[in-house]
Amino acid sequence: MVVVIRLVGSIIAIVALVLIWKAHQYNTLWWVILVLFILDWMTAEAVRNSVKMGSGKRIENIWTVANMVTTLACFVVSIIGIVLCV
Repeated sequence: MVVVIRLVGSIIAIVALVLIWKAHQYNTLWWVILVLFILDWMTAEAVRNSVKMGSGKRIENIWTVANMVTTLACFVVSIIGIVLCV
């Protein structure tokens, strides 16, 4: 279930980036979506690595919360970008 949500969020972010690329008035929004997309990927990798390395539950929870926040932010801002460009 989590993989599907991350996949859908990534696809929506990529679609938003492609749509906003053509609209020059939303240049800042394009950069925000790109940064959130990269942060989302990095925090997901941090979660995966902390679980794989056997870090403590506290560290895993910190990275999981960070990943959930960046995923949600990326998802919401990407949808806003799509709505603005359509």
